[in-house]
Amino acid sequence: MSIRASQSKRRALVVLNYFVMFALIAVIYTGEMYGGSTFIAVVAICLTLLTVLSFVFLHARTRLWWLTHTKIENLDERQQGITHESLRTSYSIFTVLSLALLFIIALAAQDYDPNLIVAFAALHYLAHTLPGSILAWREREV
Repeated sequence: MSIRASQSKRRALVVLNYFVMFALIAVIYTGEMYGGSTFIAVVAICLTLLTVLSFVFLHARTRLWWLTHTKIENLDERQQGITHESLRTSYSIFTVLSLALLFIIALAAQDYDPNLIVAFAALHYLAHTLPGSILAWREREV
């Protein structure tokens, strides 16, 4: 059974891809905090290769990258529907995670920086109002 046809294989690759990517970030930060070493560099290179390989198997070989990055006119109705739903869900998750990360950075900053709180508030406002603003801008009637 191919990766493209097997949902369980694709799910495993999603977990592997994100786990390895976050492990790579952790290794890089560990190297910065405690000083780089040859071991850290080798681990970072191996994790980078694993990230690239899992990306190739998950997104390139299954053509998921193409599906989510092609023009809407080039998709059939079913593809448009599933792509729209996946983009809506993924951008919702991305918005929440991005804002949470910015909020954590703002709270954890050694020196109080009110600009980080203002940036968080502005992005939070933008995340909630941008979809409606796009509809107001594009649609004749709502």
